[in-house]
Amino acid sequence: MRFNQYNRAVIYQTLLESSGIEAVLIHDTMADVLPLSDLSINLCVAAADAAQAQEILNASFDKKEFQEEAKASKKEK
Repeated sequence: MRFNQYNRAVIYQTLLESSGIEAVLIHDTMADVLPLSDLSINLCVAAADAAQAQEILNASFDKKEFQEEAKASKKEK
């Protein structure tokens, strides 16, 4: 999945990781340092987890809850 907003990418990464799926952001350091709108941030998972990850990401969820978790996660880093 591709994002142009760092915070949104972290929310989805947190969602997957809270479901037991390891997820990695590619270009996350650059986007965090230079918050440009045209940066492309990729959320990557193992091929074996791709179908489950897509199912999780397609499901509706409480976005506010995950935004709060993402903020807390970012502060821990």
